[in-house]
Amino acid sequence: MGSILRRTSSEYAEWQLMQFQLWPRLQDLLKLDKAVLIENEPLFLPSQVSQSHRTYYGLDEAACLEYTLHEGQAHDALDSLCLAIKVYNHNIAFKEKHVHGQGPSTRSQAYLKTLQDDKLKAFHKYQEARSALLNLGLDPNDKALQPLEQSQLYMTKNRSGQSKLGDSKKGDSWYWNIGRASGYNGDLKNQETGRQEWELKVDRVKWFQDCAERNRAREEKEILEEEFRRAIASFEKMSALWLQLAERSSKRRGASGYASKQMDMYARLKDECEKSWDQAQKKKKEYETWFVSTYL
Repeated sequence: MGSILRRTSSEYAEWQLMQFQLWPRLQDLLKLDKAVLIENEPLFLPSQVSQSHRTYYGLDEAACLEYTLHEGQAHDALDSLCLAIKVYNHNIAFKEKHVHGQGPSTRSQAYLKTLQDDKLKAFHKYQEARSALLNLGLDPNDKALQPLEQSQLYMTKNRSGQSKLGDSKKGDSWYWNIGRASGYNGDLKNQETGRQEWELKVDRVKWFQDCAERNRAREEKEILEEEFRRAIASFEKMSALWLQLAERSSKRRGASGYASKQMDMYARLKDECEKSWDQAQKKKKEYETWFVSTYL
């Protein structure tokens, strides 16, 4: 541990010397208290000072460079998060299907814990990068780099397997649909070919599954709309028929009363069906408004 601290102190001294050569005014920020632990020493990065201080210390150009680096770091973190979630979900499905018995289940659970940790590492990496970007001027309402809650790591569909009952009611988290920054390639060129191919296959499967779910949802919507129209027309027709029978049976009180009762029943069913249809249309408009404001 002592050798690590000495090496870190030496590297920090070199870093600080280089900084002061490039930006002499940063020496004003030096603390007189030298009892600060090396791990707590400030790095004097542009993201650690305000905009006015960045201008005073001549860090504006460095701030642009740091912004670009943190932007790439944030997208790298999102890529790592998506991959970690896919790997975790794939292994969960494998465990449920193939792993049985207390011993194997315990060992597999320990492995799944490491996969959970991979998700958390990517999550914290993104949080740190976004925090620095906010200090450097990122719009808090930016659509590409949105706030990420830890709960969003778990409330997601399994994108590496077949869709299950209830998946259509779950929405994908925003980070599944975010592309990289324009002109940014990060370290993609150095990634393993096998990982790229596996991710591509998973994304292709997910794309076709989502297309099938979309088509089924559209078909179900069209069926329900037609059933609503037919039900309303049928109830209206039956109510009119029973009204005619009631008028024809006016001299027979029993028959007339029964016909009137049936007429009222079908009229009520028609009104309830129309009311349900209006409520469904209202919810549809509310959802469309929410979708446009959230994703477009």
